[in-house]
Amino acid sequence: MRTGHLNWRMVVAAVCAVVGLAAGPGAAERRPLPPFPLTMVDGTTTMSDAEAAAGTRLFVYLSPGHAGSDRLARLLKEWDSPALRAHTLVVLGRDMGNAREWIKAAGDDLQPLRFAVDTSGEGWRALHLTGAPHIVGVERGEVAWVVSGVLKTPGMLASIVKTWVQ
Repeated sequence: MRTGHLNWRMVVAAVCAVVGLAAGPGAAERRPLPPFPLTMVDGTTTMSDAEAAAGTRLFVYLSPGHAGSDRLARLLKEWDSPALRAHTLVVLGRDMGNAREWIKAAGDDLQPLRFAVDTSGEGWRALHLTGAPHIVGVERGEVAWVVSGVLKTPGMLASIVKTWVQ
C-alpha cells in the first residue's frame, strides 16, 4: 500500500468521527472486526474475518425495501468502479428469500457487487448496528469507521467510499 493512500484513509476515518457520522460504541476508535458468519446469496458460507483478510474493505448493510437502503444501493451503482466491486460486500438483512427477491426485482438498478445475508444476525449485533443502512470501513482486520444512514450530500459519501476502496 502506498503512503498517500494510507494518509487518505486516515483522513476519511477522522472525518467520519469528527463530523459525527460514526455510530456505535467506540466507533471513533479502531476495534477488531468481530468474526461472524455470513451466507452468500448463492448459498455458500463465509466469515467476516475471512472476507476482510481476502481484501473486503467495505461491508455495506442494507435492509431491502427500506428507502434509505434502496437509495444507497442506487448510489453504489453510480459510483461503480473495479475497486468498489473488488473490495465491497453488501449484506442484505437476515432473510435469504427476501434478499434474493430484492436483488431480482432491482435488476439493472444494482451494480454487480457480492451479496450476502446475515442470517443469524450475529454481525448486526457484533457491530452494534441499529436501523439501516450502514457502511463499515475495515482495514487490516479492524473496524476503522461506520457511517449510518445516507448523507444529505451524497457527494461527501461518494468521496469517502471511493477513497477507502482505492
